[in-house]
Amino acid sequence: MLGKISTTMEFERNSGNAIKTYRKNFGSWKNSLSSFKLWLQENNPDSKFIDMINDKAVEINTTKATENGNINSGMVWEGKKGIIYGAPLDFKGLRHEPTNEQGVVFLFGKINEELGIIVEAVKAGFPDCVGKRLIDKNKNLWEPVSIEFEYKSRNFLAHGHDVNGCDVIVCWIHDWYDCPLEVIELKSIITSDRFQNNK
Repeated sequence: MLGKISTTMEFERNSGNAIKTYRKNFGSWKNSLSSFKLWLQENNPDSKFIDMINDKAVEINTTKATENGNINSGMVWEGKKGIIYGAPLDFKGLRHEPTNEQGVVFLFGKINEELGIIVEAVKAGFPDCVGKRLIDKNKNLWEPVSIEFEYKSRNFLAHGHDVNGCDVIVCWIHDWYDCPLEVIELKSIITSDRFQNNK
């Protein structure tokens, strides 16, 4: 028991569990901690860790421990310029991970053909994108597909969209676990061997 919020390295060393399992299921270590806090509030409301898992503490601990488990300099600076970059990515000319929906749209445009989707139109209203997806490579058959872009899949709910109004959510982080729609989580796709070998 460390008595504080663990970094990813500390967690793996003390628990014997791989961080990649949590990243796969929750999208990030920060999301894992937030989900754990919700679980504590429902199942162990007297736990001292509930107050420890606050936004600032989570932000600091996730900054110290990068997703691949390497500790940075340990110093966390206060942002002053108003420009925020995601973690280093260097994927097809995109230097950093997306931090918003616009970044998701840009990244999707880099790999949509490799995903078997061609874009007919990108528009301002819901759904964001209309395209076609390949359903039979041998016969070269396609079907129409409507897409909504979100930074996190659960933002679809926050924006009040109708699940009957589109076919697929394209996001950076998939955090809507009982989502009735198909979800394309770009973060897990571009870190797959298929895309890592073809940067």
